[in-house]
Amino acid sequence: MVSYLQIKEAVRDEVGKGYSIESLIAGKIFDAVRFLENNNSFFYMQKFIEGNLSPDSATPRTIALPAECKSFKFIRFVLEDNGQDIYHYPNNIDPKDLQRVGSGLPQRFWLDGNAYIWFDNTPDVDYLYEMQFNMFTDTLSMRDTDTCWLFNNGKQAIVAKTMQLLGPSLRENFTVLYQDSFNEGLRSLQLAQEEMEFSSSPDIRMEYQG
Repeated sequence: MVSYLQIKEAVRDEVGKGYSIESLIAGKIFDAVRFLENNNSFFYMQKFIEGNLSPDSATPRTIALPAECKSFKFIRFVLEDNGQDIYHYPNNIDPKDLQRVGSGLPQRFWLDGNAYIWFDNTPDVDYLYEMQFNMFTDTLSMRDTDTCWLFNNGKQAIVAKTMQLLGPSLRENFTVLYQDSFNEGLRSLQLAQEEMEFSSSPDIRMEYQG
């Protein structure tokens, strides 16, 4: 298991300036991870949650998305029919097409950027929902002992990209110097992603461990 501390130490060793630019390194590691996650939607980024849409909420027609949400995948409501759970998927619409606000089970929804999900109807009772989305990794909130799938499979790519991003601050041209290492690390990440796609082992699909 590769920890956040090991990522920082690897970059620190490459830079060779000890702890003098520790905060700068942490910021560039964040930028490197964000670069990789902006350009890829890895399996570990997928999050599945459930909750209740309640008429007693201060904003009963909305569900807030997490601050680090990259992209929304789906939302569905879980209903009971003769003792069995059935799924109801509301339709995604353009909000300008909404003619009125009704009451009851939401039939349609739209996204307010990546901050909120809005519904056409105000719920009349509590409705259980399930939702899936892709989520960024916030390395700045990590402890040194924290780990994640990207660290375990993408250490080389993270370190190489971090060094490229550190170059201007250190007045060094690291872009070309670390490009081959980044490309090699990225290929390793892509292979790990492909293996995940064909794996059903639950211990491989690791999430952020805080």
